[in-house]
Amino acid sequence: MQKPDTTYRPDIDGLRAVAVLLVLLYHAGFPVSGGYVGVDVFFVISGYLITGIVWKEVSEQRFSFKSFYLRRIKRLLPALTVVVVFTMLLAGAVFTPGDYLDLGESLRYVLTGLGNFYFLDVTQSYFAAEAELLPLIHTWSLAVEEQFYVLWPPALLWVSILSRRISHQHLAVLGVLLFMVALLGSEYLARESVAQAYYLLPARVFELMLGGLLAGYGTRIRRPSAWVLSLLSLAGMALILYFALTLTRQSVFPGFNALWVCLGSALVIYAGGASDRVVSYRLLSLRPLVFVGLISYSLYLWHWPLVAIANYLNLALGGVTGLLIILASMLLAWLSWLLVEQPVRRQVRWDFAPALLVFFLLPLLLSVGFHQYLRKVDGWPHRLVEPLRSVALAYLNDEPGQLYPTCHDKAAEIDTSLRCYIGADAQDSAGRQPDFLLLGDSHANSAAGVFDELGRAADLNGLMVTSGSSPFLLDTDRYRIDSSGHNEHREKFRLRIDSTRDWITAGYRGPVVLGAAWHRYLVDRRINFKPGFEEAFAHTVRWFADRGHPVILYLAIQDIPDNPDVRCIGLDELDLASRWDRLFSSGLLRKGDTCQTLRGLYPAELFADNRAMARAALERLTAGTPGVHIIDPMDFLCEHGQCRTVLEGRYIYHDVTHLNFSGGKALARGMLARGANPLLQIVTDTATQ
Repeated sequence: MQKPDTTYRPDIDGLRAVAVLLVLLYHAGFPVSGGYVGVDVFFVISGYLITGIVWKEVSEQRFSFKSFYLRRIKRLLPALTVVVVFTMLLAGAVFTPGDYLDLGESLRYVLTGLGNFYFLDVTQSYFAAEAELLPLIHTWSLAVEEQFYVLWPPALLWVSILSRRISHQHLAVLGVLLFMVALLGSEYLARESVAQAYYLLPARVFELMLGGLLAGYGTRIRRPSAWVLSLLSLAGMALILYFALTLTRQSVFPGFNALWVCLGSALVIYAGGASDRVVSYRLLSLRPLVFVGLISYSLYLWHWPLVAIANYLNLALGGVTGLLIILASMLLAWLSWLLVEQPVRRQVRWDFAPALLVFFLLPLLLSVGFHQYLRKVDGWPHRLVEPLRSVALAYLNDEPGQLYPTCHDKAAEIDTSLRCYIGADAQDSAGRQPDFLLLGDSHANSAAGVFDELGRAADLNGLMVTSGSSPFLLDTDRYRIDSSGHNEHREKFRLRIDSTRDWITAGYRGPVVLGAAWHRYLVDRRINFKPGFEEAFAHTVRWFADRGHPVILYLAIQDIPDNPDVRCIGLDELDLASRWDRLFSSGLLRKGDTCQTLRGLYPAELFADNRAMARAALERLTAGTPGVHIIDPMDFLCEHGQCRTVLEGRYIYHDVTHLNFSGGKALARGMLARGANPLLQIVTDTATQ
């Protein structure tokens, strides 16, 4: 390798401008389908510059790890910290508690150069829909560079030692071979493990290595005439722009597709370094491009949080929205460059230790502390603007059975304290004989709101005993199909059933509600029982009937295709289209499609066959057994082939399969509005017998 020329080159700043503008246009919603290749251009530039700087210092025997990493800290971390703080403030106004908590969790990884691993874990794909809502996901590329900075200087020191033992030609061959291995590895990962290929250094290292090889050997290549160099540079620009316009989210990437972009970048850098008469040098050295290049790091940092917030607010990108994001990003980037980057790099004369403390350790400790605070306060819902705050608080209070934690899974014995009572006079019921029992699995637990409301309307008091994935079945054992580690749960299951039966036998005479996701046990058979489920179920129902207990079989609500999106529910309440009517009606702002998972209705046919089979099985197994009644909440939620997920203006699901508490109460009020209170009817019939 030859000592590279490290003289400032304005055309490289111009190339940085091209790279960051491609990324901005792509993220802001403009038709640059492969604009993400701008990041790969950055990688080649970084490899070229870092190799040049380090190799020059190594050659002059003045390289210092402390000095190198001090420069990296001052270059990268101050601006990053400012953007992180701004992002937390901006997201704090609109992010749901869960999303804000997740954002807080990401901070430690972003600030320690491990963001790519974190975002790989939580998204599995950079192009996944959920990735568009993560304000700091773009720092994955910064993490790749930081990991490169850790590994590359020691590698170059090893090369300097090796160069004393083998010729430069042999060293070049070795470098090319390693580059080829890295390239082939990237192509393999891009085809076999898309997410890892996109996020992780091993799939990108060939891009940085290409810049390094150019820095080390570019000056050894015989320089052609200026017009040939101009053609090469234009070909390089054409390669970058061609792939920026033709690649898509579905393209195999990085691998060979990224190679062409990197070769184009290398051609531009090589040609510009050979002569200032080269066309690309003159174009890229234009002052507007150089200015954008100078602020490109801050511009890259600032733009994506604004894009993510726009996505979070369900605003369509492109058009005026995209243009405003780009302009705002440029303004913030210029201020960041002027007030943060430049002063820190030029005026802060700290040594390594104080710089590490102030720019790295202190922000890291604060971020960890802030995340712990967010965990303690459940994502800090009170920071939100209205009506987002009310929606978030309602959702936090709507976990299934959350009012009755001791009645679900916690104890082996039945609890007759007031904490397990629902319905009328629930707060004054400790130790009293209930009017009805609610027994079953987590779906019975999530129906607490239903029977609480029905009980209050009928002046009836109920006692609840539930356990996850454990329908109330007598004289049976429970085995989960997908796990062998449930012995402890099985033992608690038996003890709970036995203690409840003993309590009932000791004097309880009222009706029993058996609630469960019956379709999962009868049709899907996700859990095995010994004896078999149907035999155990029929035996349990007969046991109650033989002792004069009316039995209500409550079917769980049906699973839905998507999780309820609290963000979208809140935005629906916020109704930006009405608040900003002129902007939306004029077309300057348009609604996006990130809230399409929020559905007021969904087709009943999604579950009709499965549910019909379960209900038919229940009717068959209880045929001839007196006093058995079936309540199917879907009878009240579905009509004309459509089923509702929203009642009284609020989402009734806690997740894809459980009711939330207020949703259950709304469902019961819907039953009552139709003149139906099955609980009252059954208790009345029992009393008159």
